[in-house]
Amino acid sequence: VKKDEVVDMSAGGIHHSWEENKEDYPLGNVLYEIQLDAMDPVSTLRSFDQGKIKNDGSIRPIQIEDYFEFLDTDPGHNKTNSNISCPDGVVLCKTRHYSLDRLKISTQLKETTNNSFVHLYVKEGSLKVVATDGEVFVGAGHSCFIPQEVGEYSLENIGEECIVLKAYI
Repeated sequence: VKKDEVVDMSAGGIHHSWEENKEDYPLGNVLYEIQLDAMDPVSTLRSFDQGKIKNDGSIRPIQIEDYFEFLDTDPGHNKTNSNISCPDGVVLCKTRHYSLDRLKISTQLKETTNNSFVHLYVKEGSLKVVATDGEVFVGAGHSCFIPQEVGEYSLENIGEECIVLKAYI
C-alpha cells in the first residue's frame, strides 16, 4: 500500500502495521484504522505479533488455530485491487458503518456533528478546534474526539494548511 491510499477492510482483512526497513522508515508506518465498537481481543485474530510485550511483561496472545480456521483462501476474495483506492476528494471512504473524510483546512471551517460523534486526526499541520464550551489545540499525529452533543464547532489551521482525517457515522 502506498502513501495516502485507502484500504476498505470493512469486509475483514489482514494487515501489517510496521515496516522492517528501519533506514527508509525509522518510525515505522502510520496506519489509521477504524474498527467497529469492539476491543482488539474480540475483533482481531493475531497470527503473528513480532514479539510485542505488554506493559505487565506478558506477550499478547496469538490465535493461530482460529486464524487458519477462518482464513478465506478463495482467490476471488483476496484481490486487493478492488479494496484499495487513492481518492483525491473530500470523501475517502463511506461504508454502512462509518464515513472518513479528508479535510484541507486553510481558513476557518464551520462544522456540525450531524447526530454523530466526530473523530478528528491531524495528519499534517496544527489545528484549533473551537466549540461553545471551549477550545483545544491538536498537533500532527494527534486526535480529538467531539461528542455528538457538541453540535456546532469550527476548525482553524494554525500556520500552514492543515490536513485532517474526519471519521463519523
